[in-house]
Amino acid sequence: SNVIATNARAKLMSREKEIKVAFWRGILVGPLAIFPATFLLALASIASEFTLRKLFESLLQSLFVGLYGACIAYIVIIIYGSIIWYFLRLLNKLALATLLLAALAPALIVALLSREFVFSLLIAYYSLVVAFTAWFFGLRQVKKL
Repeated sequence: SNVIATNARAKLMSREKEIKVAFWRGILVGPLAIFPATFLLALASIASEFTLRKLFESLLQSLFVGLYGACIAYIVIIIYGSIIWYFLRLLNKLALATLLLAALAPALIVALLSREFVFSLLIAYYSLVVAFTAWFFGLRQVKKL
């Protein structure tokens, strides 16, 4: 009976460690998705008048915008993402769908307060990209929460 309890405790501790590692992996990797997401937007903007020069300019611009965006994304994911992770985990609702819904909340708030539709769409786009990437590199590898 004592051995069974010790094994159960060890499995629980191992499980908690696995979840913490997944959390930090998601926090560290998620915001890096800003770079390809920004480049995709830049490519879409030059699609009608594609030249190598415009491609190069888009690549440079997306690099600088990506650096700025990644800095913001790290701040947001550390503060907002950590809080959302904690509450969803507490409610036993930590999954891709709930993370993506929670990621849309800042865009919805900006849309309601500022009525800036395009800006809100950009926030939603980047929020979803970061949340999905954080899940993909973090939570996806945790078997079942």
